Amino acid sequence: MTLALQELLQKVIEGDWLGVVDAVYTDLIGAWFYAFILLLTHTMIYLKTRDIGVVTVIGIISSAVMLAVLPAPAQTVAFVFMVLFVGLAVARAVLR
Repeated sequence: MTLALQELLQKVIEGDWLGVVDAVYTDLIGAWFYAFILLLTHTMIYLKTRDIGVVTVIGIISSAVMLAVLPAPAQTVAFVFMVLFVGLAVARAVLR
């Protein structure tokens, strides 16, 4: 583990619980943690609505928000997903 236990304990003392969870998982799997969260949420939305249009719109919006909020290594993942969702929107429009 590259994160020191004292750094994590300091975050717990400060009350940054989300930062602790984020730090542990990003230390283990890197930016793939954010990709997993993004894919998980959009898969649930698709399974609920069975409409790829809804997933595409929400995907473009959430990828744009992730580009603004996430650190630099994770921004590449958000950019890849934004391109994927735009391509999905174009493919949906062409195939309809």
